[in-house]
Amino acid sequence: MSEKKQLNVGKIPFLNSVPYFELLKECGFEGELIEGVPAQLNGLLRIGHIDASLSSSIEYALNWQDYMVFPELSISSVGEVKSVLLFSSKDIDNLSGQTVYLTEESDTSVYLLRIILEIFLKQTNINYVVPDEPIEDFINNGETGLLIGDRALRKAKGCINDTHFYDLGELWMQATGLPFVYALWMIRKESLDQDPEAFNQLYHQLVAARKKMLNNVTAYTVKAAEARGMEVERVHEYWQTIDYRLEKDHIEGLRLFYQLCTELGVIKEKGEINFFHPWK
Repeated sequence: MSEKKQLNVGKIPFLNSVPYFELLKECGFEGELIEGVPAQLNGLLRIGHIDASLSSSIEYALNWQDYMVFPELSISSVGEVKSVLLFSSKDIDNLSGQTVYLTEESDTSVYLLRIILEIFLKQTNINYVVPDEPIEDFINNGETGLLIGDRALRKAKGCINDTHFYDLGELWMQATGLPFVYALWMIRKESLDQDPEAFNQLYHQLVAARKKMLNNVTAYTVKAAEARGMEVERVHEYWQTIDYRLEKDHIEGLRLFYQLCTELGVIKEKGEINFFHPWK
């Protein structure tokens, strides 16, 4: 009998990912969790340093031949998401010819922003810049910048002067009527071939961990709020906002996102969404 593979699994440290990871080991996971922001985990998954990860949905489209997707699991929004925000002192439909500062933490959110600005709102000649300095500094000086995750949540609370913020999940829903999928649970085909049962177990552990925490979310809200210096009410409201499903409408939204990315020239082809089929 071959030895069971120990999985290296990518872990996003953002508040929206907590339901997948808080109780994962309690639900039987014995592998190693490798922490990183989405863009970092995308790279580690791509080169095979991790076997599976909650990763940016655009990473799947860019390298779909190498991956499979766990069904029913995602980080999505149906309308506002609260943590993928464009901050600006200008109206969002008046950004042609302007500079927009981008976070280097996320790939999917950057392309979602470009779709909204360039395709939906017909903005042109935008200069996109990933700065070395914190984007919050540019926003505080009246510039336009994209933040994601916990940083976006904090900045939304502390907006100053005439800065507005635009929720990209809400803008996507207004334009398409569909959920937006920010992250998928992706597994490397090469790793899957080595030990399919290990990934089957991981899938069921993730489902169990998510269900157990979300069914008793109040008990974990205080802990998460204290760890991040946030109000308990804001954490609870945020977890109610994030959609952790991956159903028919989500997949339709995902396919539309990929189609629009081909129009931007980000990806050459939409590819197939290949699902892992778990068993008991």
